[in-house]
Formats: sequence, structure tokens, C-alpha cells
Amino acid sequence: WLSRDRGFAQGFDRYFEFWKLRSARLPFLYTLTAPLESTGLLPSADPRADKGSRLLTALGTRTLREVDGRVPLFLFMNLIDAHPPFQPPAPYRERFLPAEARAQGIDPDRVSQSWTALLTGDISLSSAEQAVLRGLNRGEIAYMDDYLGRVIAALKAAGRYDNAFIAVTSDHGCGLGENRTLGAGFDLREEMLRIPLVVHFPGGAGAGGRLGEISAASGEV
Repeated sequence: WLSRDRGFAQGFDRYFEFWKLRSARLPFLYTLTAPLESTGLLPSADPRADKGSRLLTALGTRTLREVDGRVPLFLFMNLIDAHPPFQPPAPYRERFLPAEARAQGIDPDRVSQSWTALLTGDISLSSAEQAVLRGLNRGEIAYMDDYLGRVIAALKAAGRYDNAFIAVTSDHGCGLGENRTLGAGFDLREEMLRIPLVVHFPGGAGAGGRLGEISAASGEV
């Protein structure tokens, strides 16, 4: 949706459409090493091995290194790793899988992630299988969060963090098997509408506060 064709590149000096690289021709070696990387045995650096966090972080941190720290900068990064299909790389893949699913011998790779089959009722998920999806989703979020941490570290290294306004949010939530939904765009249920919003104000104003706890009268919101 955030494509150059739809006008979203306006106002940016650089605008990268990273998803196009996922279908680009890459060295044949990557087709051999990517499966190994998914197991955590070999970091191949294949840009197709994730949904964009690694590549976008590399671009973002490079920008922070290249742009003079005295020059104002607006940096927008659209990370999408928390979207289906949920296939976080190792070790994130195993980190949040529920114990009950392990006890029942549920293979995460065999839990259906077909949103069409789930929506039409062709398949149904047990509570343990839904828990597996939640665990895989949390693994994707943790993977994405670690790369976001690298961007924060790069901001600090560039001397931009203290005076930066940083906003981390999402455009929607996600169905994880509830009401026969997987992903987003179906309805206005709570799981679709409840999203995070974490902000850092210049100088750390209001740090640690939550909505409703920070006084608007103080000028911090």
C-alpha cells in the first residue's frame, strides 16, 4: 500500500520499496543457505530470510551514519514481520511456543495458516493450535523488536536520540484464530483495533508515563 505509485514517496529524499527485493533475482547460493538460516545453523544474510526488518534496519542505520547529525532528519520505517504467515527465524521461533502444545506434540509447521480456509470454516483450530499461532506471532514481534533496538542504538551513536521525537505504533492489530480470522482487514473487533503506541519526547519528557497519567497541562503531551 505504501508504494511510490500511490504517491507515498512525496517529500522523501530517499524512498525504498524493499518488498520488491524479495522477488528479485539473487545469487543461487541463497536458495541453498536460506533453509539452514531458518534453523539458526547458518546466518546467510539472504534478504529473503525475513520480511524486511533486517534489510530496513541496515538502510536506516546507514542513513543515520551518512546524514550529518546537525541536519534535521525524518526517518520512517515500515516493519511488517508481525504479519502472517508467522515464521520467525530461530531462536525466536521456539521462544514463545506454549508448553501445552509441546506436550500434545503439535508441530508448529503443521498448524494451518490459511486465512481463507479458516474464514470459510473449511478448517478449525483447537485452543492449543491458537496458542501456537500466538507464540509464533510473539516470536515475529520479538524478532522485529530486536532490530528496532538496533535503530535506537544507532540514533544514540549518531547523537540524535536525546533530542529526537520517536513514535512506535501499528496500523492495525491481528486475528490469531479468534472468530475464524487470521490477519487483519476483516472487522472492527478488539483484537484488530487495540494497537501499541510508544513515544519518546525530546529530552525524555514524560518518560515512563502512560496515557491518562501524563498531564496535558504540563505541556508534555
